[in-house]
Amino acid sequence: MGYELALTSGNWVSDESGKLHLWTPLSTSAETLKLLRGDLTDEALSAIAGQWMVVDRRADKLVVASDRVRSHPLLYAWDGRKWIITDDVELFRSRNLWHLSRADAQLFAHMAFVLADRTLLDGVYSLQAGTKVTLEENGERRVSPYFTYAFDPEPITDEGEYHALFEEALTTSLQRVLDQAGSRQLVVPLSGGLDSRLMAALLKKLGAANILTFTYGKENSPESGISKAVADDLGLPWIYVPMPVEEVQQAWHSEEGHRFVAQTWKGTSLPHVQDFFALTQMREQELVAPDAVFLPGHTIVGNMHDEQILEHRPSGQELNLILASHHASQQGRARSVCANPLWLESVRAVASQVGLGHANRDLQAYLEWFNLIERQAKYINNSMCGYEFFGYSWALPMLDLPMWQAWLAGSEALTATRAWYARFTADIYYQITGKEMGLFAPRSTQMNASLKARLLAGMRLVGADKALSKYRSIRTMLNHPMSFEAFASTDKVHQLGSYLAGATQMGLWADEFLTGRWGDVLPRS
Repeated sequence: MGYELALTSGNWVSDESGKLHLWTPLSTSAETLKLLRGDLTDEALSAIAGQWMVVDRRADKLVVASDRVRSHPLLYAWDGRKWIITDDVELFRSRNLWHLSRADAQLFAHMAFVLADRTLLDGVYSLQAGTKVTLEENGERRVSPYFTYAFDPEPITDEGEYHALFEEALTTSLQRVLDQAGSRQLVVPLSGGLDSRLMAALLKKLGAANILTFTYGKENSPESGISKAVADDLGLPWIYVPMPVEEVQQAWHSEEGHRFVAQTWKGTSLPHVQDFFALTQMREQELVAPDAVFLPGHTIVGNMHDEQILEHRPSGQELNLILASHHASQQGRARSVCANPLWLESVRAVASQVGLGHANRDLQAYLEWFNLIERQAKYINNSMCGYEFFGYSWALPMLDLPMWQAWLAGSEALTATRAWYARFTADIYYQITGKEMGLFAPRSTQMNASLKARLLAGMRLVGADKALSKYRSIRTMLNHPMSFEAFASTDKVHQLGSYLAGATQMGLWADEFLTGRWGDVLPRS
């Protein structure tokens, strides 16, 4: 009876007793350790800034807790005699806990991640974002969120006031990273969108001295031109990593590619392939410092979708389909997921957490929190494991605690879409560079707005709009600007067949992962 604790990351630190363990991606602050010296109350955990995980064995029970973004996936299972707690999924191979959960695998094909605190291993659990779990010596467990995702009942409605609050929050979060990183190189993946350029601009404003920006993709991709223009505007060094399809394919289906998959799926998630080849090249060619800190622009902003429902409240059945269509459409059969028992259990649990039907702005909170605790935590944020695989550090300043607090203080008009955020980013960018923003837009959208509206209206009458949308989507997947077609083990003819049957590119990858074509990672039974 008891516990087996196997914490393998080099970023874990312990207190003097050796029973309180804290993980952070950068340095551990004295402030954080001080917050943890008492009991791990909801209030104490809610006050911890930065990215972190904690394991506490100071009492006759064991408590584990995750930050709001699930920065470092932690797994646990009861083997009949003791709890096993680890950050290495491979440990379960030798503990007779290496059995595929077929029910979860079935849903995984539609989402590319596992719902709730389940994993693809039967009987093995994963600590969820924003959650505390108490494990008793007799095998019982108690799971509870330590905070509620809820908007301020008296939100800020003035755009200028909210601008000031949001800028202060982001500045505080970025300054925390600068203080922790010291003189280490900060590497910003710079896309053609809003998030990374906002962060790069404010880092410049704060006087960060050692910044490198980069992007990657096929030669002469339109987004790379925008990325370089932003770096030039900010006076920041910039590198471009080309991604020839043949080279990406060879690297991905190599022994190292299979190791990457094995070390980054973490029991719950489709490995995030996007950065793999670029990071391989950056390491091999020594394009970044060995102790570099990567700062991707993952953010608290933009987790809302289908905002039109805020005006006309949907029925429960309609809301279920909206969620499934957004999160479970990788095989093109989202409607089939709506009645799945595991799916229903998860959507109802999140509804209970945010007080759906009873709380202020409950619909917005529900859609955003479901996105944050599921897809964002388990797929987008899980991509940080890729940096760790190559030996680099990282931080997520745009998901730090002050950003959550600022976001939830904004009114529906300021937060339901990205419109205010785009204006905010444009203003910051102009302050730093004196230039207006140029954003990347796919060629298919670059058309006179009036002409485009009339054309789409006519196409809808005959159903041609959906056919055209599908054609464009398939065309992009077969010739992706970031060479995504290279991650499939099949040729383009077979990829086309999958796409015509309704699968997305990620749905194809999920199938390859589940069937072992990305390496012998999962249990076979």
